[in-house]
Amino acid sequence: MHARPEDFDRALDLWCHKAEKEGWSVSVLDRDREAGRDGRCGAVEVDGLRYEIRYGPRTRTVLIDDSSGEDVARPAFAYAVWAEPVVLETFLVDE
Repeated sequence: MHARPEDFDRALDLWCHKAEKEGWSVSVLDRDREAGRDGRCGAVEVDGLRYEIRYGPRTRTVLIDDSSGEDVARPAFAYAVWAEPVVLETFLVDE
C-alpha cells in the first residue's frame, strides 16, 4: 500500500465534506504542503476547536460471513482518514 500526494489533498476534502454533511461548521486552516508527512493532510477548525486531519493505513474490524453462515469479526487493513484534536499549550496549566 502506498498513498500518492494527491490522496492526502482528497482525504482532507472528503473529511470536510462528510463533517459538513453531518451539520458541522468546518474551516480549513491549512493544507500540508509536504503531503504525507507523518500522514498529515492539514488542519481544520470545527465549531471553534482545532483538529489535524490524517490519512494512512489503519486496522478496522469488518464482519465477514464465514462458511457456516455466521458473521465473524475480522481485522482489515486499509487506508482511512481521521481527525486528531489539537491541544493548545494555553490549556496545559499546572495549578
